[in-house]
Parts: sequence; C-alpha cells; structure tokens
Amino acid sequence: MVDDAAVDSQDSVAHAAGNGRLDLVQWYCDMKGPHAFGWNVMDDALAQNQMKVVQFLDCVLGNRCTRRGLEKAALHGHLIVVQWLNNLRYYEIKTFRTLENAIAGGLLHVVKYVMETVVVVAYTSWMQAALTAAVMYGQCQILQWLHDRASVKAAVLTSWTPLPCECLLKARNSSSWS
Repeated sequence: MVDDAAVDSQDSVAHAAGNGRLDLVQWYCDMKGPHAFGWNVMDDALAQNQMKVVQFLDCVLGNRCTRRGLEKAALHGHLIVVQWLNNLRYYEIKTFRTLENAIAGGLLHVVKYVMETVVVVAYTSWMQAALTAAVMYGQCQILQWLHDRASVKAAVLTSWTPLPCECLLKARNSSSWS
C-alpha cells in the first residue's frame, strides 16, 4: 500500500511538473524533501517545455533527468530545452533518437540545430540516417533542407580539392620555381 501511494504521488508531481505547476512541485519538495523526486518529474517538465519548473528542479536536485526528457523535448519541438540540455552537457545529443524525433515531428528548426551544432563526428552516417528518416516520415521540407545541405557540403569539398593542384601548377610554371 505504501509503495502504491509513493508511485501515485510521483505520478502526480510529474504531471504537475509537466503542466508547469511550479507551486505544486515546490510544495512537494517542501513536504518530502528534494530526494523524493524521481527522474520522471524533470523529464516531464522538459518534455513540455516548462523551463521554470526545470530550473527549479535543477537548482534543488542538480542533474536529475534522463535521455527521455531530451528526446521528448525534440519530438515536441522545444528547441530551447534541447539547447539547454546540450549546452549544460546534461545530455549531449549523442544518439540519433533526438534527431529522428525532430524529423518525425516535422520540426525543421530542431533538425537544423542538431545537424549544424551537434553533428560533427560521424557526419556522413548521421546525414544518411536523417535522409532515410525524412523519407520514412514523409517530411519533404526536411528532406529538401538535408539534400541542400549535403549538396552544398559536397560542392565545397569538390571545389576545394582542385585548388591546391592549380596553385602548385602555377607556382611550378612561374619563374620563382627553380
């Protein structure tokens, strides 16, 4: 019976956090103490872009969220939350799930942030996976942006490669090359 009550109160405070009820979250913290919160409380606040609640929980609890909060924030298009988590390194975007959620939701602004800010290592594999996800979820606008980005990147690489060879040929043919 006690365990059921604890679970019910955790669900209730998580629901309150997700709905931005900072007053209830603070009250629960005052009544039970900061260590009474489960991971789902901050996750729900993150998923619903309730930054006042998130910042309160961060001050009181520190890093008490899971990757699920990041992934749900991306799914709902909450770019500020995604940036906050990534910038504070609570959860750097290291899995494709965050990007896939943004693509599934048709959230180009989140896709742009992830692709332009986060994806440096393994760019090619992430780009291929993102293109596949955009097709799979029928997100034409995102597919077009990804295609344009890949084309520009390829054009830059292609146009850059011959330049050193041309410079070498010019230098070799000039009078200073001896």
